Amino acid sequence: GSVQSMGYTSNEYELLKIARQGLSYEDFLKIMEFSGFSVKEWAIYIQLNERTLQRYKAENLPFEQIYSERILGIARLLQKGAALFGDMVVFGKWLSTENVALGKITPKQLLDSTFGISILEDELTKIEHGVFA
Repeated sequence: GSVQSMGYTSNEYELLKIARQGLSYEDFLKIMEFSGFSVKEWAIYIQLNERTLQRYKAENLPFEQIYSERILGIARLLQKGAALFGDMVVFGKWLSTENVALGKITPKQLLDSTFGISILEDELTKIEHGVFA
């Protein structure tokens, strides 16, 4: 599944537009299914508690811009990783495996921060260019 398979472009202006309008819960669900992450994990990554996340679902509310941006930022990273590793399952294993280059944490642990996502994007770029440092 690519960004397109989730119905998204990786174009920053498009993503900004979606974030400003508010990502729908339905679209978040597609991203969540693609990711293979649990609701509990997503709650941590986007910094919402699980109860609030359940309320978005129950009331079918769009996410505010800040949460939409976090979700889309992660979605874009997942698409890049899945494309690079061949699929989301293989990339998911990489995300869950302790990484020496990242100071012996799992890459997943960086998903709760914009800076962390940026670090992971840099790691993927290195892998893409064959730099396993």
